[in-house]
Amino acid sequence: MSIEQNYHYIKEEEYDKKLNLNKSSSLRYYSKKKIKKMYPRGGYIVVGGIGSGLINKQGQVDLGETKLDFYALHYSKYQYGIEGYIAVGENQYLAVIGKRRCRNLLIVFVAISIAALLVAGTMHLVKESDIETGAMDYTPPEQLNIVTDPNHIAIPGYKEILMNAGTDTAYVALWNPPNNPCYFKFTIVNLENEKVLYQSKLIMPGKAVTEIKFNQTIAEGKYPIEIKIDTFSLDDKEVSLNGGVSKAELIAVKSDN
Repeated sequence: MSIEQNYHYIKEEEYDKKLNLNKSSSLRYYSKKKIKKMYPRGGYIVVGGIGSGLINKQGQVDLGETKLDFYALHYSKYQYGIEGYIAVGENQYLAVIGKRRCRNLLIVFVAISIAALLVAGTMHLVKESDIETGAMDYTPPEQLNIVTDPNHIAIPGYKEILMNAGTDTAYVALWNPPNNPCYFKFTIVNLENEKVLYQSKLIMPGKAVTEIKFNQTIAEGKYPIEIKIDTFSLDDKEVSLNGGVSKAELIAVKSDN
């Protein structure tokens, strides 16, 4: 039997979105865009979610005059998506889940895309499968001094990854700067036992993976890790270029009850 957790809603001046709870009350929260600006390299923890499509109750969040149930983040990503986040602790948030719009249009688009891939042939499918489909357009909050020389590769550095203990998901921007002449492939290794915790597919320039799923749940604690970046030519994905390695720390913290 799981123990329910309780959190308090933290009112923030910079909330930029509003969720209508009923006809007389609403809840303000951060948009996804705002959170990315606040945490350009990740470092926040999502302890659960509120909204549509969630069924596994985890506890309640105290809104002041009332309380609201929150749930584990298990939902159909075809029907629902994250709209934003509400603060419930230091670097801790509940995701606001909403129903995706134009679902039928998405289904039609996916069907057309599959048909086009089938026409293109099996070889094309194999090549496209190398690309990280979970990567999205990403811009850091501050303009970085990136050399525009096409022969130069800008490698971002990482010091730590913060996540919720007892889960397998962390929110950190694994980013390939836009002017790079290559794909990035990230590999995260636990230096205590030399085991690979995560490996991305090829990430295109200007895009980032902002939600990574490790191949195991991470217990509370601090772990020395290595974030390795392999690079590959945009003209030929089989041609490797110069890469980089960051020594960092994976910090799994226990949620407040």
